[in-house]
Amino acid sequence: MWITYRCGSIKIFQTHTKSFNTAPVSKNWWRIYNNLDSLFGQVFKSVYFPSGELLGAKKGYRPSYAWTSMLKTSCIFVKGGRWRVGNGESINIVDDPWLPNGSPLIFRQDLFEELGLRKVVGLLVSGRWNEALVEQVFNPATAQCILAVPLPVQAREDLLFWPKTQDGWYNAKSGYKFIRRIHDQVVPSSSSTPVIPAAFWKVVWSSTALPRCRELVSRASSGFFPVRSRLRRRGIDVDPSCPWCGIDDETTSHSFLLCPVIARLWFAVLGIRPAGTSVFYEMLTCMMEHLEDEAVSRIFTMLYVIWEARNAWVFNQRELHVTFVMQRLVALSALPRPVSVTSPAVAGASSWKRPHAGLIKVNFDASVRRNLAGIGLVARDEDGEVLAAATLAMVLMQSVGLAEALCFRWALQMAIDLGFRAVCFETDSLQLFQWWLRRSRGSSYLDLIISDCRTLSLAFSNMDVSFVRRSGNSAADFLARGASSFLVWIEEGPPGLDAFVRSDILASKPALFQYI
Repeated sequence: MWITYRCGSIKIFQTHTKSFNTAPVSKNWWRIYNNLDSLFGQVFKSVYFPSGELLGAKKGYRPSYAWTSMLKTSCIFVKGGRWRVGNGESINIVDDPWLPNGSPLIFRQDLFEELGLRKVVGLLVSGRWNEALVEQVFNPATAQCILAVPLPVQAREDLLFWPKTQDGWYNAKSGYKFIRRIHDQVVPSSSSTPVIPAAFWKVVWSSTALPRCRELVSRASSGFFPVRSRLRRRGIDVDPSCPWCGIDDETTSHSFLLCPVIARLWFAVLGIRPAGTSVFYEMLTCMMEHLEDEAVSRIFTMLYVIWEARNAWVFNQRELHVTFVMQRLVALSALPRPVSVTSPAVAGASSWKRPHAGLIKVNFDASVRRNLAGIGLVARDEDGEVLAAATLAMVLMQSVGLAEALCFRWALQMAIDLGFRAVCFETDSLQLFQWWLRRSRGSSYLDLIISDCRTLSLAFSNMDVSFVRRSGNSAADFLARGASSFLVWIEEGPPGLDAFVRSDILASKPALFQYI
């Protein structure tokens, strides 16, 4: 009999998750979990969980307010965290979330109980997955997910990480988004705010309009704008009628677009006649359709000027004049826009370069097709001659970045097995290259694989990692795309590789010799 179990299906979130304070308070729990040896962690450990198991800690007798608050937020990590498999001794197979992407656990109950399986360590043999046992106990889909979980080269402790961030570390932003999403599932929202498509937000936040104008559009589209009808619903004693026409209630759509006074203003200034539904963002979408960014920016600025003019009339009794609106629109449009600061681009060669004398260059790459990943490498000397080539196919249930990292670790192991000691490894994955350069510690599977790569790199007398663009890594890309099993070629490669190798050799020759 097959038993289906989905990790984290218990409704552990209560109404306290509505609080915006839950996400930042959770960081204190996360700090204790990852820094038990710190003074902060030791104080709480000695009083509330002397056994050292923070996840199973109880409230205790007369707990402090700080401990009570942190304990309430622990459900976030029980529900949203995931275990990174190390030695498997701390992970319960059934009760703990450890499969990629929260996949369901389907197993044969009779065999499961007969074999006495409880911890993940029971599925391992010498630090590797016991494939025969996994395929016997679990159904094919679950077995595939389990065998796709990467294991460390050296034994490590199991670790709870936060899969909503790239480095596996919890932060308040990702925590708040997770809490809000789960709470909306448990307690359906009674709000009438429409669900706005992501394409609309992309247009809003990529616009070159002033930040204040984009913020106004965002708040008005989301329904969080202090128009009179909304204030009245909130219990504020105010006349809900429009301050311009005095006929209809002042809603967001009416205040900015539908009011007859404002509609005439739109036509007089920009030549636009607002029309459509009563939903603000839908009307705005129709107005922005087929317009360039400059025109969209002008529309956003116009909305800001209309709100300024409305407040000037309501609070200062300043009448609306087309001249004022046009002058203000020109003045705001002339203000300098903030310049976004981006990280400097990593310079990568566009073609393959020969390694220095005495070095071997190993190019490697990964190609992902659905849940399968093909990886390949080619090792060449200073003359561009192929010393070795290899391919491998594996199941992948996680990210493309993880596939590139696994390919890097495999390339290091292959170079060690082939007896190379002075090697330059080259990749076309910018994410992997930047991850290799960073020195901060993370807790994700990507950090686990990179840590293994650093350990393996100690076996070389001279080792370097470089970044090249896809055009300079075509030979390894060819091998990865054609990988279907584990194959190794010595001093040659599969049919078709020679054309890429010759092309790289020609591209790496000095310009003087290319015309001889």
